[in-house]
Amino acid sequence: MSFPRTNKIRLAEHTPVTHDDRYTNFHHESHTEPTDHFGVEVRQGSSQQGSGSQWPLVSRGRMLAESDEERQQLLPGDIRRTEVPGIEIPDIVHTGWLGRFFPFGFCYEFKKLVQLALPITITSLIAFLSGPISIIFCGRLGKSALATVGLAVSLFNVTGFAVITGLLTAADTLFSQTFGSQDKWKMGIQLQRAFAIVSICCFPCAALHLLAEPILRLLKQDPVVAKAAADYLLYMVPGLWFAAYAQMFTKYIQTQNRVLPPLFIGIATNALNALLHYVLLFVVKTGVKGSAISQVAAYAFQCVVLLSYILVIERRGVTWNGWTNKLWLDWGTWFKLAMPGIFMTTLEWSIFEMGSIVAGTIGEKELATQAILFNVESMCFTLLPFGFGVAVSIRLGHFLGAGSSVGPRSVLSVALVTVWLISMLFVLTIVLLRWHIPKIFTTDSDVIQLAASLLPLVAAFQIFDGSVGVCSGAIRGAGLQFIGAAVCFVTLYVIGGPIGLCLVFLAGMKLNGLWAGLTVGTILEGLVYFTICQCINWDTQVILARERTKVVDSVAVDAENEAEVGCQNAGYISDQTSSHFLSTADDDESISSPQIYHRPATIPAPIFVDRPTKFRKVMASRVGLIVSVVAIFIVAACLRAFPPWSKSYGSLCLLPNGTYVSVSRGPSAPPNCATFLTEFLY
Repeated sequence: MSFPRTNKIRLAEHTPVTHDDRYTNFHHESHTEPTDHFGVEVRQGSSQQGSGSQWPLVSRGRMLAESDEERQQLLPGDIRRTEVPGIEIPDIVHTGWLGRFFPFGFCYEFKKLVQLALPITITSLIAFLSGPISIIFCGRLGKSALATVGLAVSLFNVTGFAVITGLLTAADTLFSQTFGSQDKWKMGIQLQRAFAIVSICCFPCAALHLLAEPILRLLKQDPVVAKAAADYLLYMVPGLWFAAYAQMFTKYIQTQNRVLPPLFIGIATNALNALLHYVLLFVVKTGVKGSAISQVAAYAFQCVVLLSYILVIERRGVTWNGWTNKLWLDWGTWFKLAMPGIFMTTLEWSIFEMGSIVAGTIGEKELATQAILFNVESMCFTLLPFGFGVAVSIRLGHFLGAGSSVGPRSVLSVALVTVWLISMLFVLTIVLLRWHIPKIFTTDSDVIQLAASLLPLVAAFQIFDGSVGVCSGAIRGAGLQFIGAAVCFVTLYVIGGPIGLCLVFLAGMKLNGLWAGLTVGTILEGLVYFTICQCINWDTQVILARERTKVVDSVAVDAENEAEVGCQNAGYISDQTSSHFLSTADDDESISSPQIYHRPATIPAPIFVDRPTKFRKVMASRVGLIVSVVAIFIVAACLRAFPPWSKSYGSLCLLPNGTYVSVSRGPSAPPNCATFLTEFLY
C-alpha cells in the first residue's frame, strides 16, 4: 500500500522570535505554490502577527500541519524527505501492520544497515582482538601465563575499558543526533567535551589498576597469578588513555558515515600488535609484560592515526568550528546519559568478566578454560550483535535528529531479523567446531577437553545475545541508557548471576553452572529489551532529540549577543545558528506528528545569568573535579610504590616449582626463594 500524499504542508520563513510567543501556535497568510516532489501542495508563509510580536525560526524543509483538520489527517510519525544534508529519509512504502515494522520496506533498510554495519562490525572485531591476540601469544608460554593474562585482561576490561565504553554511550546519543540535525558543527563541541570528560574519568580507573594485587587477593585469587596480573596491569596503565581516545575518535568518525577509515586503521593496529607480541615474547623474551607493552604501543598508534585523519577531514569545517570554552559547559547532559550508560555497560560486561574471578577460585584449569570461553563468546558478540548495535545506534540517532519517528522502527525491525538469522549460523559453527576452537588458544589437553564440553552451552544463547546487542544499540541511540542499566541489573544480577553462583558453589556444577546462569540471564535480558523497544514512543523521542541538539547553555553565548538577546527575551537565550524551532498547536492536546512541536515541560529553558560569574563557578567545579581524580591516582601510585600491607602481613616465597609458602624476609627465609610476593590479609 502506498503512502497517502494528500496533506497540505507549509514551509515557514526564517523570522525573528520573542520568548513569550516562542512555543505558541501561529498562523500565516499564505499563497499556493506548485506541488513538491511528493505531490503535496506547499505553502510558503510570512509572519502576520500584531505589532511587537515575532515568530519562531523554522528552517526551510521543516513541515507543519496547516490546520487542526489537516493535522488529524497526518498519520502518526508522518514523514517525508527533509533537507538535512547527508541524511536520507525515503518515502513510506508500507502502512498498517507491515508498515509498523518495515515502513520503508525490508530491502532498503537492510542495504543501508549492511553498508554501515559491515565495516563497523569488522572494526569492532578488530578492536576486540587486542585481548585475544595477547591471550593467544601468551598461551604459548604455558598454562600459568594464559591464566595470568586472561585474569589481567578481564580486570582491565571491567575496571577500565567497560567504564570508558559506558561513558561514551553518551557520544552514541549526542554524536548521532547532532549529526542528524542541521547544526552539524556542534559535533565539534561534543567531541571536545568527550575528550575532557574521558581524560578525567581515566584517572580513577587507572588507580584501580595500580592496586590490582590486593584487590585480586581479596577476591581469593591465586597469589602467584595475582602478582603477575598486577605487574601486567602496571604496564597497561598508559594504554587506558590511548584506548579511550581511540574509541572516542572512532565513534566521531563513524557517526559521520565514514566507516572505512577506522576499519583500515584498526587492521594496521592489530597487525602492529601481533608483530610486537611476536618480537617481545619470542625474540626479546620479555615474558608476559611484553604483551602489555605491545598493547599500549598499538593503542597509541591507533590514537595518533585516527586523530591525524580527523585533522584532515575537519579542514572542511562541517563538524568542527574551532576550540571553544563551551567544552566546559553542559556536562550535565553528558553525565545524565553517561552515568546510566556506564552502569549499563559495566553491569553487562562485568557479569561475564566476573566469571574469570569465580573460575579462579575453582582452579587454574578452570580459569584458563574460562578465558577461552569468554573470548569466544565475546568474539561472537562483537562480530555480529555489537557491530549491528552500533550501526542501529547511529542510524536511529540520525533519524531522530532529522525529525523522523518512522525511521527508528524500520531500523530496529530490520536489524533484529538480520541478527536472528545470522545468529543461527553462529550456533551451528560453534557446535561443529567445538573441539577445534580451543586449540587456537592453548595446547593443554585438559583445558581443550573442558572447553569443548562447555562451548555448546555458550552457543545456546547466541540468538538472545543478538537481541541484546541490537536493542541496546537502539536504547543508546534514543538516549534511554537508564532503562538499559535497569534491565541489565535485574536480569543479570538479580536473576542470572545468583542462579549461576548457586549452581557453582552449592550444586557443585563448576563452570557448567556458571554458564547455565549466564544463559538464563541473557535470555531474559533479550526478551525484556525486545519488549521495551516495541513500546517506545518514537514521536516523543524526536522531541527529546531536538531538545538535546538545539538548547545551548546561556553562558556559552558571547557577551555582546547575550546583552542584546537578554534584554529582548527576559530570561531565554537562543543560539543564533541553531534557533530552528517548530510551532505547537493552539491547545495542550497531544499530537501524533513529530513535526508539530511541543516543548516538554520536563526540560526547562536556559536561564539568563551573569556570564562571567556563571563561567567562573563552572570552571571552579571543573578544576575541583580534576584535582580530586588526580589526587586519587597519586595516592594509588604511592600505595603501589610503598605497599603498607607487606610489613603487616609478611610475604610469600615463590619456589622454583611454582608453589609458594608464607615467610618473613630475613635470615629465616628459605634459600631457594625465586622471588618474594607481597601478601594481603584475606
